[in-house]
Amino acid sequence: MNKVEKKLKRGLEDISPLFRNAPSSSSSPTEILSPCAFKFDVQFLTVCVPDHEGDAFLSNAYLASQVIRQSSLFSSLVSIIPGAENVFPSVEHLDSRISRLRLSPEELWALTQNGRNHLSGEGVRPSEPQNPFLVFLEFEPSQFRSLSRVALLLDRVILFVPSQVESLREAYRLMKIFWNLNREIEFLLLFRDKVLSLKRQEYLFEQFSLIASRFLGISPGWLGNLAFPGKNDSLGTAEEVSEFNPEYLLAADGLRRPLSPEKLHLWNKLRKILR
Repeated sequence: MNKVEKKLKRGLEDISPLFRNAPSSSSSPTEILSPCAFKFDVQFLTVCVPDHEGDAFLSNAYLASQVIRQSSLFSSLVSIIPGAENVFPSVEHLDSRISRLRLSPEELWALTQNGRNHLSGEGVRPSEPQNPFLVFLEFEPSQFRSLSRVALLLDRVILFVPSQVESLREAYRLMKIFWNLNREIEFLLLFRDKVLSLKRQEYLFEQFSLIASRFLGISPGWLGNLAFPGKNDSLGTAEEVSEFNPEYLLAADGLRRPLSPEKLHLWNKLRKILR
């Protein structure tokens, strides 16, 4: 088991109660959004933590858990593990509505290609998704040699950063890298501070957005603030995550564009694996 795989096994039950017991629909602390409220079919996204090396895997799982607290969505975490051998297929159900699939980069590329499905030996015909679904691609950008290939699969990149100048500078640098690889990616900024006033959040986002717009021609979105609990913190409550606003993420008008052939092949094969 390599270093990345060890990180996947630790700490999930400590960052969200959803990973302790499968919740019922009545256990959500916020109002559940019905599927008819969603304006997308499937989203491929990733959560990046530019200045905290090694936190990307836990951050993707944590954000997925918080999103489904406020929706009736299902989600899958696709952990892309460089150097992993003989991990396919490796599916783990973290919760009744969240699963995790471990893949090597080579296995991920194979799932995006048209041809015979090496799972069942049958060809896969691309078809549009029937129910809204979130697919979080988990990887560390700084450790990923084929970043250009995975960037083409992404609809959105969520930059999960502390409200510090150095962190925002790293977020800008990473956003520039992704933008040069895929001009259709939408970027969302999410702060990860335990105490951060709304006024301060708005100021920082406005300054970040102005710089991104001026130098890259990008208008990032904003998801608010979501504190990432430490090892000794208590589990998050509805009040603690109340500044996190996933509505921008869920009501995604811009994602009505047709999926690329690679995304369609990946989505259809993921459905076969996860069902």
